[in-house]
Amino acid sequence: MAADFTLELAPEPEATRIARNEVGDRLAQRLNGRLHDAELLISELIANAIKHGSPDRHGRITLEVTLEPGTVRFEVTDAGRGFRSSPRPDAQDPASGWGLYLVDRIADRWGASREAGHTRVWFELDA
Repeated sequence: MAADFTLELAPEPEATRIARNEVGDRLAQRLNGRLHDAELLISELIANAIKHGSPDRHGRITLEVTLEPGTVRFEVTDAGRGFRSSPRPDAQDPASGWGLYLVDRIADRWGASREAGHTRVWFELDA
């Protein structure tokens, strides 16, 4: 499936703002009442890619957005080593570690894969 649009982002804190603004500008009508969900989850996945992943050989992380009938799919890709998704431990610092927990609770579907030297974390929102 080909992305409807792709953003290549420098792994810097303002990447989350840039991605949220672009998604808001392009998809506000398509996402109806789920725009804030999309913006929150995009911010969490990009922040995770910056903190835990690695930029690609061009020094970027990537957000791909694909529009399908009734669904919008968001994929964040970096060159990190991947991770094992596990439940959030109760003893974890309450100020951090909520990203994938939120993705799991808010997205209609989500997943992660490691392939060809890249980690891809995706989620879908029914629209």
